[in-house]
Amino acid sequence: MESTRKTLKERQVEAAEMLGDSLNHPRLGATLGLVEELGELVKEVMELEIYRQTEARPKMEDEVADILFSLLEVCTAYGIDLEAAYDRKLEKIRGKLPDWERKYSANLKEMKKKLD
Repeated sequence: MESTRKTLKERQVEAAEMLGDSLNHPRLGATLGLVEELGELVKEVMELEIYRQTEARPKMEDEVADILFSLLEVCTAYGIDLEAAYDRKLEKIRGKLPDWERKYSANLKEMKKKLD
């Protein structure tokens, strides 16, 4: 049986339904929660990249998922359709790509060799 992936819109609805009226944060709390989750990802990146603790890698996956869940909550709290906003942003980025390629590509390649 083939499974279908959920759209961002479906995931946003799913997250909102899971939290319901009793567990969703006020807008400010949702936004602060997102920042908290980003901080937890940064901690795991530090563990992996600076302290070479390989057990941080699977924790990073959990933190990324927490960030997405928190982002969906923020979007719902502010009435943002994340999927539509993302599509609009991609169109803007596509228009900037030639300029970014010219300005940043060589340096990014060099830095990736040094840092990755």
